[in-house]
Amino acid sequence: MADINAKINTKGTVDAWARITIDRFKKELTKKNIRKSGALERSFTRELDLAGGDVQAVTIKFLMYGRFRDMGVGSGVRANERFTNKQNLIAGKSYGSNLDYTHRQPKRWFNKPKMAQIYRLREILASHLQTQVNNVVSTSLNETTDYTVRL
Repeated sequence: MADINAKINTKGTVDAWARITIDRFKKELTKKNIRKSGALERSFTRELDLAGGDVQAVTIKFLMYGRFRDMGVGSGVRANERFTNKQNLIAGKSYGSNLDYTHRQPKRWFNKPKMAQIYRLREILASHLQTQVNNVVSTSLNETTDYTVRL
């Protein structure tokens, strides 16, 4: 069983990672020019799920609009205009006409930074666990143990 200091250190480490990850997401939003009103950047929050003092999960939340922008879907075309929008695209390509067509391109800002940060968290936690294991082993090696053998 880990002592209270190790639990606090793990909690602090994961919380610091979540803050850095949110900053990296915000930098990606700025880099990809996804700044309609700034609401997406302000919506980032983090939560640590704890069980018995141990960190079980970390959750980073933000507006769903951010995922839609990452996938290239969202505002711009009403549901009843989808069919005519497709026809306008086909007509524009086939006949060279200049019809109004709403073209959406995904701005990939989420998946690569997310996976990079997940891998980084794994590295941090592995290093943190290694330090804890080394401390436990070194303290147990310094203790004396008595064995009595009875025949």
